[in-house]
Amino acid sequence: MFCEEHSLQHRQEIKRQFDGICEKHAFLQQDLNNTKDNSKSSELFSEIDQFEQEMMDQIKRTTKTAKERLLQMFKEKEEIKKEFNSLTKELRLKQSQSDYDETDVDHWKEELTKLTKQLRQLLTSNDNKIDWNTNSSIDLANLIQAVPLPASSPNQEQLFTGGALLHKGHQLKLNEFYGQTSQRWHLIYKAEKNGFAAKDFHRQCDGEGPTMTIIQSQEGNYLFGAFTMVPWTSQNGYKRDPNAFLFTLTNPHNLKPTKFPIIPEQSQYAVYHTNTNFWTDSFSQSSS
Repeated sequence: MFCEEHSLQHRQEIKRQFDGICEKHAFLQQDLNNTKDNSKSSELFSEIDQFEQEMMDQIKRTTKTAKERLLQMFKEKEEIKKEFNSLTKELRLKQSQSDYDETDVDHWKEELTKLTKQLRQLLTSNDNKIDWNTNSSIDLANLIQAVPLPASSPNQEQLFTGGALLHKGHQLKLNEFYGQTSQRWHLIYKAEKNGFAAKDFHRQCDGEGPTMTIIQSQEGNYLFGAFTMVPWTSQNGYKRDPNAFLFTLTNPHNLKPTKFPIIPEQSQYAVYHTNTNFWTDSFSQSSS
């Protein structure tokens, strides 16, 4: 049972929680949309097929080399065995006839030492060790990553609160453009919520700054925008801002997220204030 005042507060708290759910839902939808149409699928399958073919070719070359080395080892062993058998016959013959002298004994010692050395070298040579490792110019670890979502931080706390256009990867990128990776921002104006008229924009944004403005195109839902250190006003005229910049996050040209800084010599024309224009989503720095 709630009194009217507490009932209103309770309803506001429920609405706040509901808005949070909607925000998380929008972030998830954004990530799903980013991976829905994978234009690289055919390319990735081609790379996998290429990898498979290269591995098969590599295996064939490796097994062929292994067989050739094994045959060569058997051949060398047979040659050693032939010499050994020949020496054996000679020893038996000389032994049966007791027909040998010191010179013969020295010769047989040398022959046995030579054959023993050859056999040990054959059995321990690296040439007879087969390297089963196969190398390929394709990085399989990178290949199976396909097209990852933009990098996200283990800390899921949003850097831009109140809006739903930016997923965590874009939030981190904008802070990278800004120069402070942990900076937090809060939504001060959203056209769908606060109104589409210029007066609505200025009512919410005048006096606010620095601000990050996010614009989403109607066709393609591409994201771009601008940053300025100068607080918004309703006075017509240019404002100097050497720190202002434009940016693109997504675009039809497959250009990666890019920052476009102001030309230093033109910084006096960086920002133009007017009481007739407005933006879509504008974020102001949070004090915390």
